[in-house]
Amino acid sequence: MMEVIKIIHIVGVISWMAALLYSPRLLIYLHGTTIGSSEATLLKIMSRRLMRFIALPAMCIAWVAGVILLVPYIESAPPFLPLWAWTKLLCVILLTVFHVKLATWHRWYADDRRLSYSTRVLKFINEIPTILMIVIVTMVVLKL
Repeated sequence: MMEVIKIIHIVGVISWMAALLYSPRLLIYLHGTTIGSSEATLLKIMSRRLMRFIALPAMCIAWVAGVILLVPYIESAPPFLPLWAWTKLLCVILLTVFHVKLATWHRWYADDRRLSYSTRVLKFINEIPTILMIVIVTMVVLKL
């Protein structure tokens, strides 16, 4: 049964990461559009669908399956988890905070409100999930 949960977790994480990697890019595109233009309207639809129908469900699946996978570690040595697990958990929490912030920004654009950040800053923000993903994968594979 745990193998099935692992598969569900991995699929959820891949879907969530895809959404987190694409979501800031949509913000960059929206940032460069004229309010009320057909391009802005299309990007807002894409943004809403990405966050509501892909990112949010994928995040929930990744979290639920991840917590289920964490139970054996907690049962074997409560309450001490290995350092790699704490590091991964911290990065997942940061990804979740990042997700919530992106969702807020997407709602702002849906209401025709703009971020005060430059496109350059938005491009830097676009790299945050990649950095966190590298740390998470490193911790899981090497179990440092």
